[in-house]
Amino acid sequence: MGEHNQYNVAGVNDGEAYLDTRYSRSDWNPKIQVGQIFSSKGALLTELRLTALRGHFEFKVQFSCTKRLLVVCCQHPCPWRVRASRIGEYNFMIVRCTAVHECDLRFVNDNHRQATVTLVATSFKRKLKESWTIYTPSDIMRDVKHNFGLTIHYSKAWKARELALLSIRGSAEEAYYILLAYCYELKHMNPGTKTHIQTDENNHFVYLFMAVGACIRGFRSSVCPMIAVDATKLKSKYKGVMFVANAFDGN
Repeated sequence: MGEHNQYNVAGVNDGEAYLDTRYSRSDWNPKIQVGQIFSSKGALLTELRLTALRGHFEFKVQFSCTKRLLVVCCQHPCPWRVRASRIGEYNFMIVRCTAVHECDLRFVNDNHRQATVTLVATSFKRKLKESWTIYTPSDIMRDVKHNFGLTIHYSKAWKARELALLSIRGSAEEAYYILLAYCYELKHMNPGTKTHIQTDENNHFVYLFMAVGACIRGFRSSVCPMIAVDATKLKSKYKGVMFVANAFDGN
């Protein structure tokens, strides 16, 4: 695959904006066509699921292995089908595609088999990337209903949100695990920084203290001798409280 490829290379990210557009039967234009190359079989299945949601039909996987994939429309005897084969180490290319539907494209099922937790999470993940964004499971349910006319359960929307946050931020356990490395880098990049991680007898996290070196030097030289302490409750998996100490500069 070293030479310039004449086909379009698609990936999971391409489907994110595609799913996040309003469904309309009048302007529905499937992106699946012969010759398209996808980075993996999972990326191809994601695009197929997007196509099924946009076109309001369902498909099933008739054959799948490490080298080939065949999906067909669920409404027999509709001829719609897509066949793909692996090229190279991971890429999959569509080698045959029957895009004609003879089934009822108005078919809508609230329990749409292609509206998976993973697909919903991938589709609306960009709305959770900004830390100040409040995007609740109810918002996900509303957007899925608005975009596709599908009603998903609250539990599926909640799982999709958790999966999207996990892919963006990582797990809470991973965050606690790298605290030591974080403190080391903080001291290295900002000399004079003071940190302390307190654990209990079972080596479980109790608290972290941190005072940045630049703030310590500024407090000693330029600020009023007054400290204000405030706290806020954390809403992560393990809860907790964050205490912050502030001081005012000499002006």
